[in-house]
Amino acid sequence: MAKATKQTKHLTMPADLVPVGDNAVATLDEELAQAIFKHHASTAENIAYKAMYASAIKKAHSNSQTDAMSDTFKTWYKKFKLDRAYVSPKNFQHWVKAGQAIERHRKLFGEDLIDLPLQRGISAMEELSGWSDAEVKLAMEHAWKRDNLSTTIDDLRKAHGTKPKKPVIHAHATAGSLKSWKEAWTNPQAKAAKDTHKIEFIQIRAANDLLYFNRRTAAHEGKTTLSALESAQVELLRVLAQFEKDGHIKIISGFETLKSRFESKERVAKEAAEKANAKKKPVVKKSKRNSKVQKQK
Repeated sequence: MAKATKQTKHLTMPADLVPVGDNAVATLDEELAQAIFKHHASTAENIAYKAMYASAIKKAHSNSQTDAMSDTFKTWYKKFKLDRAYVSPKNFQHWVKAGQAIERHRKLFGEDLIDLPLQRGISAMEELSGWSDAEVKLAMEHAWKRDNLSTTIDDLRKAHGTKPKKPVIHAHATAGSLKSWKEAWTNPQAKAAKDTHKIEFIQIRAANDLLYFNRRTAAHEGKTTLSALESAQVELLRVLAQFEKDGHIKIISGFETLKSRFESKERVAKEAAEKANAKKKPVVKKSKRNSKVQKQK
């Protein structure tokens, strides 16, 4: 059986879609509703037209100060059952944002919409509606990433040499991929420097008696104390500071870990001492006189 050929019609976008002008949406009537319903199929072209209609209607029939849709729009939407096209009045606003992103794209790059991500609906275009013009221009050109904010496009061009084959914004981009790139571009995370200090040099070990506690009294019985170790660390760091600054060595202190172990042992010893003291019964000494009386009886 022959393999089914991949259907690509829904993945194509005409480069010369006719913009939806102000005159086309000036009157909210049945003719406008039917014009929108013609674009019911889930193709990139139809999605683009529905979004452009939504954006144009929003511009013409909303309050510029409150951003609320007019009563005329609400009546028209309900009368001609525009839910068939936009699902709900609330969802209509998502289409508005996608349409606004398309209009902005026209102003920046001309009429060609072939590279816009409309293959999976409007979520990617809605994501782009919140981007600045500069961010959109960057993402239409490349997919590079940077480690810090000081890195410029010119720096990346010099480093990479040629333009990437597929920029961030392309026909099959998703809202997730766009959001991830923008987050990485605006808040770059510097790569952790590779640790080049792998050769073991000096080991310094603390005496075991640091953790010696009397479980009956909870008293510390070791000669070695935290204060002594802390003083030793301060002195060692002072002597070795320049060597570490010059990159010859890397000092890894275990003092905080020792301190935690010390406090844990101390806490256990105190709990044990409290339990031991609670079990002790007071011893009542008998007087000699009482003893003699008992013997006479």
